[in-house]
Amino acid sequence: MQHLENKKVSRTGRVSIESFKGSYRLRWTLQGKTHNLTIGSISKESLKIAQTKSSQIDLDIALGQFDSTLVKYDSRKATQTTTAGKQPEHNLKTVWEQYKALMVGKVEATTQKTTWTQVDRCLASVSDPVLFNFNQASSLIVCLLGKYKAGTLSRVFDDLNAAFNLCNEIGTINETKNPYSALKKRGLIDSDGESGNRTREAFSNQDLETIWEAFKNNRYVPNKSQFPHSYYYPFVQFCTLTGCRPEEAIALTWDDIKHESNRVWVDFCKAFSKGVLKGTKTGEVRLFPVNDELKNYIESFPRIQNENNLIFPSVKGKYIDQHNFSSRRWRVIVTRLVADGAIERYLPCYNLRHGYITHLARLGVDVATIGRICGTSPEMIVSHYLSPNNDYIPPSLGITISL
Repeated sequence: MQHLENKKVSRTGRVSIESFKGSYRLRWTLQGKTHNLTIGSISKESLKIAQTKSSQIDLDIALGQFDSTLVKYDSRKATQTTTAGKQPEHNLKTVWEQYKALMVGKVEATTQKTTWTQVDRCLASVSDPVLFNFNQASSLIVCLLGKYKAGTLSRVFDDLNAAFNLCNEIGTINETKNPYSALKKRGLIDSDGESGNRTREAFSNQDLETIWEAFKNNRYVPNKSQFPHSYYYPFVQFCTLTGCRPEEAIALTWDDIKHESNRVWVDFCKAFSKGVLKGTKTGEVRLFPVNDELKNYIESFPRIQNENNLIFPSVKGKYIDQHNFSSRRWRVIVTRLVADGAIERYLPCYNLRHGYITHLARLGVDVATIGRICGTSPEMIVSHYLSPNNDYIPPSLGITISL
């Protein structure tokens, strides 16, 4: 009966969650040594803790911060003695304060009042200053997950990542890795997007054509509206045909359209989100190859004068506010199309990226190539972007059997 007493429940990287003798435990092997950590009796609460701890341990192993004593993951293993050590000069909190000082004149006042205040409140809720040390990234998240929803932490760490990266670039700190950038990839907090429960679904080509038509022809524009929905038609076209993140399209300038070796490329090197112009999500610059269809569309886009030379400026000539666009334009149009029976279902604007990636995959493009041009990894494509084909019917196996 041993196989019934010891049953694997799930796995995060190299860490397995098992049910063992009425309890959940974690089990993993590192450098030839097998480790076990009992979480608690089988319950929904214990399973949630086990999932969080397994992600924390797997992240620490990947970052080279694994605590072989297991004290970091189980306070019951801690001794009653404490050791006083010299604290590092900089940590996440000091980096955040320096970031605010550097960006105060460059970030909109509304962003400082709302987004920055949320980050300040989140950091102030942590009573143990040791958790702000860079080598305590996973422990900090475990602490914060007990106080905030994962979706809230996702937004908070967008700003903290920007702070860490900026201070690393200017030499305030000298870290080879950003331990906070791996938190989303390891599943400890939600990925970016409009919802904490983002779906992998994608629009059908027919639904995309209907959405395009609704923007282009101002199908649902209010009579009193100063600006037509068609103003955003090029922006929607571009996101559909490149699969880029909306914040990357918002940040694009005409100088980012490169003409080299009889080819046209889009240089994705920055993003604008929550009032801040920063690097791409992965921190990498990528050149997106432009085909003839996209080239014709780009050449048809109006060149609207604005101080930043943006391809897709807001109606006021500034950067598009992604939240306002999503709630006041995209959601209004797409939900009306669903209500009218013109399309099947509502999906966020971000899911245009899912559709593009899924389309390439079904054409037979390998995931490594898709990842390169879309700025993601093969693992993320499979786990977050690739939409299932709900209309697929398996072919016959060709086996002859008697009925």
